[in-house]
Amino acid sequence: MNPIKGAGKITQFTCSEVALPEFPQLLFGNHSDGSRYFDATFYLQEKDPSHTLSVEGFFKNFHFQIQAIANTYQLQHNSLVLINKQGHQLINGHLCYPFLSYVDPQFCAYINEIMEEVFVNGFAISDTHLISSVKRKLTPDMWKQLWNDAEKELGGS
Repeated sequence: MNPIKGAGKITQFTCSEVALPEFPQLLFGNHSDGSRYFDATFYLQEKDPSHTLSVEGFFKNFHFQIQAIANTYQLQHNSLVLINKQGHQLINGHLCYPFLSYVDPQFCAYINEIMEEVFVNGFAISDTHLISSVKRKLTPDMWKQLWNDAEKELGGS
């Protein structure tokens, strides 16, 4: 896989959805084939006004990680980056976490810390957004079951 040279298939859609509240400038959108993309151009404009980072630099520096993700999800090389009518480079959403690590290396350290927590201690809740997300997704029956299980563990009825 060669680094992306600023080109990609031309597409009609734009990315306008904030999918990760911790990263409100990382805008996502859905392609007509059902795949998700994020607007790398917009994110870089917001986070790197000096223009020292680029999509090409990301693909060059994270080549092995990108290759592994592309192989895992069977992503075609020519669909990893699309160009919309505004000239923005949209990157396949499966690559958002390596991209965030490219833009902010401290994010990679944070993810490593979270993964260690999960592997060592099991499931870890370390963010209010995660708690909010869980609250929205659990049904009343699931809450009841969790409550009953917690009571049993604490020696309740």
